[in-house]
Amino acid sequence: MVTIKDIAKRAGVSHGTVSNVLNRRGNVSMKKILLVEQAARELGYSIDERSKQLRQEFERSISVVLPNLREEKYTILYTAVSQRLSEQGYRTVLYLTGDIPAKEEACLNEIAGRRCQGVILVTCQPQGSEARSILQKNGVIVVAVERRAEGLQKFIGFDSDAIVRKISHILEDKQCKHVSVITGLLTHSNESEFLEKLTEILSLHNINVRSYQTDSVNASVAAFSVCTDSLLPDAVVATSPRFCDSLIDACAFCNVDSPLLLSLTPTGVMPSGNPVKRVELNWKHLAALACSEVLSAEHSQATLLPPEQEAGFMIPSVSIPVQINVLMLDGPESRALSKLLPDFTKHTGIDVRMVVSPYDELYNTVRTMGCAGYYDVIRMDVAWMDSLAKGRLLPYNPSSPEICPIFEPMLPSVRHPFSVARGIPCAFPFTPNVQMHFYRRDLFEDNKTRRAFFEQYRDSLT
Repeated sequence: MVTIKDIAKRAGVSHGTVSNVLNRRGNVSMKKILLVEQAARELGYSIDERSKQLRQEFERSISVVLPNLREEKYTILYTAVSQRLSEQGYRTVLYLTGDIPAKEEACLNEIAGRRCQGVILVTCQPQGSEARSILQKNGVIVVAVERRAEGLQKFIGFDSDAIVRKISHILEDKQCKHVSVITGLLTHSNESEFLEKLTEILSLHNINVRSYQTDSVNASVAAFSVCTDSLLPDAVVATSPRFCDSLIDACAFCNVDSPLLLSLTPTGVMPSGNPVKRVELNWKHLAALACSEVLSAEHSQATLLPPEQEAGFMIPSVSIPVQINVLMLDGPESRALSKLLPDFTKHTGIDVRMVVSPYDELYNTVRTMGCAGYYDVIRMDVAWMDSLAKGRLLPYNPSSPEICPIFEPMLPSVRHPFSVARGIPCAFPFTPNVQMHFYRRDLFEDNKTRRAFFEQYRDSLT
């Protein structure tokens, strides 16, 4: 069997130099790297790179244990966690349990057998788990998400009190008297807490509540139970958008009018077009907090997130038909917007005439039009604002009641840079744009390339 000693002798270098080259560490010259690699090839020596890579990955890996990826909230959670941890140099390993305790236990036992730093867990075993105990004894940080778990202090979830208060206000405004609630299985703490608190607060307002529990696979059974009930509800509250989708289908099949529908929904998910009132929960924020907790060895208290505030966009309604002229950049955004204009005109009475131009032509149009005022709205690159705003764009008062709701849902870092030109507010951030820079990661990690760069420029390749 070929040893490091044999390679060192063939290459004419020290044992330490061979070790540094084979393990990609140390300050070794390009000449010696090539000598060691050539000697290793001649002697038939090979390194099990895959085993080495796996050992390193599991040393800096986080396991994510979820019930499924059918539900959008779990897809959002995993995607956000994976992206955030990747940025910090961690590998994410996904396990799916199907909400089956035995399968969850098997997943946790497998994780315990690997060199894993932490676990982000949506559990179906609230009363405890032998595998969880083993993980904690081995120093693995376990963070419970959405559902509480006995013995785990680190917990990130949503504030049931704040959620039910928001829902109760909606039901009161609509003067509902009979409400059906469709939840997931009540063995999960988030579902049972939600139902208990909602029933309690609605009873104080003399609103009758009838509840149904199900899961995403059997949601249609609960939906048909609601539709065939002798007393049809004024409203249905669901803890998953899937439950509402099943209810809409059941109402159509049974030929009954759909009641008011309210659903807990992940923030950022595009509405499906059905008439569901959304109570949005920020799963991306929850994912960010879970990542922070799983990488922190400090003890912490449970963190509960409130539902998102509704964006306060105001659509004016005018009694006299108004026409506005809009100049826009040609692209997918303008084509998408053109399809929304008929609906906008229907609701507001404002007829929009849109002119679409390519990048250079639009710039020249704005530059030469002066203050003629032919266009009422111009959509242009933020880079042009300082040079083109003066004499062309009208300022506005950012503190006025008509303007404040537009900026309220935006991050502070977005409001000022993308709306102010030469200190004067005259624009509105309309479309986010991301520029991406790609590079060859393998070049930056290749020992020979890094050494050759250093020898030529006397600087580290980073």
